[in-house]
Amino acid sequence: MSRGLAAAGAWRFLTMAGQCIAEARPSVLGVHLIRFAAGAGAGARIAGRLHLGAAVAGAVTWEMAIFAIYLLNGVMDVHEDRVNGSRRPIASGALPRRVAAWWAAGAAAVSVACALAEGTPRSAAVIVVLALGWQYSASPGALKRRVAGVAVVGAALGFSAYFVGFTSQAGSDWSHPASGPIAFAITMSAWMAFIGAPAKDLSDVPGDAAAGRRTLPVLWGEAATRRGIAVAAVVIAVAFCAAATYDPRLLRWPAATVAAGASSIALLSLTRTAAGSRLPYKCFMLTQYAANICMLLATAALLGHRHAAIDRFEGRSA
Repeated sequence: MSRGLAAAGAWRFLTMAGQCIAEARPSVLGVHLIRFAAGAGAGARIAGRLHLGAAVAGAVTWEMAIFAIYLLNGVMDVHEDRVNGSRRPIASGALPRRVAAWWAAGAAAVSVACALAEGTPRSAAVIVVLALGWQYSASPGALKRRVAGVAVVGAALGFSAYFVGFTSQAGSDWSHPASGPIAFAITMSAWMAFIGAPAKDLSDVPGDAAAGRRTLPVLWGEAATRRGIAVAAVVIAVAFCAAATYDPRLLRWPAATVAAGASSIALLSLTRTAAGSRLPYKCFMLTQYAANICMLLATAALLGHRHAAIDRFEGRSA
């Protein structure tokens, strides 16, 4: 009897956990983990090696914070999600809002506790990010209702992921990163703020308008917003390609990836067939996944070359 109750309780717990993860969007959790890893790789270059334990601890801390933020967003956006026909667990009724809110609060508490144990730079970043997440979704003057608020929060979440990853490895050198990783972090943060946010909002106009949110598509209309996305994508790509010339070994392939993604987004945004579709947003997501993976591979290659050079030097000295 007790075993049956325990099994039922465990199954219920796992079901709720799965629904909460689905509500927090696995694709978003995944890209934030990759951003963290890219920052950790840049920090490992400063430190000279990868501190795996610190990387794992930092990743858990960051992912719990992002999980809490996006789960809270689902709790607070249920009305507009239902108007937009969302099939996520809260909007569909499969996950009660109260249960999701408790999970979000628990994840935030775990994230803060872990961050406090990891030192001042990371704990401060995590607390600020959680506060921004609250201000974005749940505060009386929710930042999600304004174009500037969406852009600021998007950029802050993006840059903080790289910062927290970097500080998990760089130790006391956290304030002195190379120019290449900084250029990459700024570019991908701008990519989130000026491409991802308006591209996502293109398909959410009915619900956003019903909830009183003043997003770019609501204010400008779909056609003007798509033109703005196209221009912003090209500007960001050109600026990043220019910055990549100062650190070509690290940034060559990430810059090429962003340039290809920006070209695709511009073409998709300016064609009539993209009207009312999520194609620009899907291309945005694919581009940021690819660019961050390229950054990880480039960092790993440079770190490997450094170790090989040290080994050769020590061999000659011996």
